[in-house]
Amino acid sequence: VFSWKGATVTMTRLRLFVCTLLVMLAPSGCGGAGVARSSAADWRLEFSVSGGIDGRVQSLTVRADGHLLAQDQRRALRFERQLDDATRERLARLVAAAPNTAGSAPGRPLARPCPDCIQYQLDISADGRRQRVLLDTRTLPASPHGELVRVLTTLLRQSLSEPPGATGGPTLRN
Repeated sequence: VFSWKGATVTMTRLRLFVCTLLVMLAPSGCGGAGVARSSAADWRLEFSVSGGIDGRVQSLTVRADGHLLAQDQRRALRFERQLDDATRERLARLVAAAPNTAGSAPGRPLARPCPDCIQYQLDISADGRRQRVLLDTRTLPASPHGELVRVLTTLLRQSLSEPPGATGGPTLRN
C-alpha cells in the first residue's frame, strides 16, 4: 500500500492498472518474437532467374492486388495475368513471414564460380521496407527465403508455359 497525491493504492490495483494500460497501448501485430505478423497489406515482389546450362533470363513481378507479369527475355515472351485469390493470399502470407534482412548481409551467391548455377534475385517491397535477396542453386536450400523463391519459381514456370491468349490466371499447383 502506498499513497500518491492523497490516494491510497494497493499493489494489486496498481498492477491491474499497469497491465490494462500496456494492453491498450501495445501495437497489434508488432512482429516481436513469438508474435505472428498479419499479412502485409501492400507488397510487391520482383523476382528474376538467370543462368543455368540453357542461359535463361526470366523475370516475374507480382503485386498485392494479384497482378502478375512474367517475362522470358531470351524467347521474347511476356504474359500478364491476375492471380487467383488463394495464390495471392499464400504469397501475402509468405511476404509477411519473410525475415527482414535489410541492413544485414543477405544471402549471396558463393564466391566460388559456378557456371551452370541458377541465380535468383528477389526484391521484396512491403510495409515500407525494401530488401534484396541474392541466391543461387547452392545457397537456396539453406535460405530463410527458400519457400518464397520456390513458389515464385513455380509461378514463373507455369506462367511462361501457358499458351498465348489463355484465359484466367495461373494457379499454384503442388
